[in-house]
Amino acid sequence: MTALLLRVRRLLFPALAALIGWFTALEPPDLYRFGQFGVQLLSGHLDRVYADSWNQAGPLQLVLARLLLIGSPDRALAPATIALIDAAVVLAAMRLCRDRRTELIVGASALLWFALPQPWNGHPIEMLIALGWLGAVALHRRGSWPAAAIVLALTVAIAPWAILATPVVLAVPGFWRAVRTGTLAVLLAIGCYLPFAFTGHFHLFDHQWMVNPFSAVHLIAPGLNNAGWSVRLVQAIITSGGCAAFAWWQRGKPAGFYLAPFVAGVLRVATDPVIFAYYWTSVAVIGVIAVARLDWRRPVSLWIAVAGLCYLPWALAASGRGGPLLGGLCCLLVVGVLLGVEGRHRRAAPVTPIEPRMRDDGRHAVPANA
Repeated sequence: MTALLLRVRRLLFPALAALIGWFTALEPPDLYRFGQFGVQLLSGHLDRVYADSWNQAGPLQLVLARLLLIGSPDRALAPATIALIDAAVVLAAMRLCRDRRTELIVGASALLWFALPQPWNGHPIEMLIALGWLGAVALHRRGSWPAAAIVLALTVAIAPWAILATPVVLAVPGFWRAVRTGTLAVLLAIGCYLPFAFTGHFHLFDHQWMVNPFSAVHLIAPGLNNAGWSVRLVQAIITSGGCAAFAWWQRGKPAGFYLAPFVAGVLRVATDPVIFAYYWTSVAVIGVIAVARLDWRRPVSLWIAVAGLCYLPWALAASGRGGPLLGGLCCLLVVGVLLGVEGRHRRAAPVTPIEPRMRDDGRHAVPANA
């Protein structure tokens, strides 16, 4: 049975994802309104896009929302569109894996995510933010720092909160190169919004969020009913600072490349004054990719990673209120346990001495570098 499952895994899991997507098709909240703003943007009415402070989506998300709604009846996404995207995401996640057993685990994790159904019960386009963070780190590792900056800026063009993870590039050795990349990313991200600001009808920063009684903000300031951008500034300091500290601590290590964006996503959820289940989307996406790509040396590490990086965020997302503060602390605890287990295993691993290469000088063998 296991052998058959392994043989058909890349057909079975995407097919199941498509079926789940077809039968759980729904109308993602805000997508239709984002699409309407996208129409105004594409038609050149830039003064109308952010005239209402309700619109907190980036211009790229507005355009993509309009494209997603093509051929969709009655404001809801077409079931075929959801089914196709679900299948493609599951297949892509499985193809990232290093071995067939991990493919089964990752495929099952992604299926659970779509069965909730997440992220369709929110802002589905924001899945791309998590992929952008990881892609920026990968580009920065290859030395393509301008491309990394552009990708980070594009994530902010999807949603302004994506700027919180700009310090992920610190996971790659080279402090000043990371500063250069981050600075360019921030400047490009600001440039994405300048055309709308120049219209004189730009009210993105006028929005007030109602503080959820189960959020960390309410716990710290119980008398605060509405949170503005001053609260967002505090959130940015905590989230970006925590991301930067973790990335610098794990710089040059594979764990830093994948888990620094994870930490940024977790801190963003844990410190937010508003609670929505789909806020865990970026955390879940990065968790799945981390499980797929990282080399877990010990079996216990793999199962901790699956439970903590994949299923825990989804369970919290499905819990209704989201458990942001407690859930965030639990996710960070899982990261710490994983790093401790893997670090202890690597320190305990025997070191094989490297034999010097030998060459023959005509009389007897001597070291090659002699």
